[in-house]
Amino acid sequence: MTSPPCEADPDLFFDEGNAGRTARAKKVCAGCPLRDPCLTEALAHAVEGVWSATTTDERKAMRRRAGIKARQIVTNPLRWKGEVA
Repeated sequence: MTSPPCEADPDLFFDEGNAGRTARAKKVCAGCPLRDPCLTEALAHAVEGVWSATTTDERKAMRRRAGIKARQIVTNPLRWKGEVA
């Protein structure tokens, strides 16, 4: 089992104020095998940072278009540790 790519530098995914770091975080997400469950989690909850190659604002817009109301629970994107084959 390998770890999700976001585990290498978790701080990278929570610095949306820095366009360069956000772009790098999105690039890391783009090849992640956990991208679908990560996006599902991020859309269901009001999480901050880059998740599944989307920013907080991008997910807000996605939820608004889809009529999804996020729960105000912050979860850890690294909780899938060890689930990648």
